[in-house]
Amino acid sequence: MELGEIEVFIRTKDNDAGLNTLLWSLVGQTFRPRFITLLNTGGVIKQSEIYYAFTFFDEVRIFNRKNESYFDDDGEFNASLQLVDCISLFSRKFVWFFDSDLFVPSNCLEELVKKVPSIPKFVVNYTSLSYEDTNFGFYALLAGIEDWSKASKELLKR
Repeated sequence: MELGEIEVFIRTKDNDAGLNTLLWSLVGQTFRPRFITLLNTGGVIKQSEIYYAFTFFDEVRIFNRKNESYFDDDGEFNASLQLVDCISLFSRKFVWFFDSDLFVPSNCLEELVKKVPSIPKFVVNYTSLSYEDTNFGFYALLAGIEDWSKASKELLKR
């Protein structure tokens, strides 16, 4: 698998410090992703460190959409509407999903790539190593575009 096929997707809302931490942990990956798509559902991103971190990636796309755009007929926030809407944002073969702003270990993408079968119809989760005290679970979900429905169901379970 070529790393150029992997796109990172981050949903964030009003957590510049957390987003900055996540971006810098992506910069430090043993296999560094090259493409970032950011769905910002909160206020304007203000930290200059975030914009500096963006310079380490080949392409960064930021979509600003308020969470209010994703309320269902009952007036409740519906994450599935947001996820379905986001499929049109992706332009690479594989998407590495993040549903929160957090730090990931430097080997995370490398370990996910090792799990990729020869036919890209899959969803794989990162399993924390014994010395890592945090379970990253769905925060490190890698999925093929062809299997979007399975990925979205997995994300909505969390």
